[in-house]
Amino acid sequence: MKITAETKSFVSAIQWTLKSFDSRDDKAFVALEVTEGGTASLSHSNATSYMKSNFQLLTSDLDGEEIVTIPLQGQFLQRLMGALSSASTCELNYDDNSLHLKNGAGKFTVPTFKAKISAEPELSELGSVDNVLFFDSLQRLSKLCDAASAGLFPALGVVDIKIDSDNEKIVLMATDRYALGEVVLDFTVGDQLEDLGDKTNLLLPVEYSTLIPPSKGEDSTTQLVFEPKLGKLGYKFTDGRIALFALKEVAPIAYAQLK
Repeated sequence: MKITAETKSFVSAIQWTLKSFDSRDDKAFVALEVTEGGTASLSHSNATSYMKSNFQLLTSDLDGEEIVTIPLQGQFLQRLMGALSSASTCELNYDDNSLHLKNGAGKFTVPTFKAKISAEPELSELGSVDNVLFFDSLQRLSKLCDAASAGLFPALGVVDIKIDSDNEKIVLMATDRYALGEVVLDFTVGDQLEDLGDKTNLLLPVEYSTLIPPSKGEDSTTQLVFEPKLGKLGYKFTDGRIALFALKEVAPIAYAQLK
């Protein structure tokens, strides 16, 4: 396999994919996937999260294959980002053992893994919300969470997300026991909201509430998605990026009694 990628797009995909990457896990990898249709992506999956981002291909030769998927060493990709950004394009050539990368900054070899790559999660689309308002609200409410006390009181270390389908609203709440924060936003209900089943309170851990900032300079909506098999909540963006996070399975705080 040999491909040419737009460097800025490729580096952005690395940055996104590694947002939840644990560099201490020597078995963690990033999956590179290229299809004969001209699409390319990077993804990373672990027990608590899944991140995926497409990047722009300029040329591709898959040696007759319909799809090529390669597990790459994520720690090396982290160190490589700074060196890649100085050139407009980069060439990637896979020879069954290593991925060889060449751009204006030099030549690099990215180690690969012998690992089974899981299929992309099947997602249910819950509905859409304004990107900037939603992620800005998550960032602000996360400051109320008491992560230090989450060991004894797990519900203090989450932002509580509740979808009010009847009124087409989404309600975000957080507390540290002394102060209560609540934000109510407009929500366009999706066709697969019923896939949530009896989950009325989606408890997003504070470390994931702050992971994704609002999109700068964009006035767009973000699709909230749910992965029913493992019960992960996440987002699907208009540019194809995906993020999924494990929810905290604890009893939610009775916010109605605190108001």
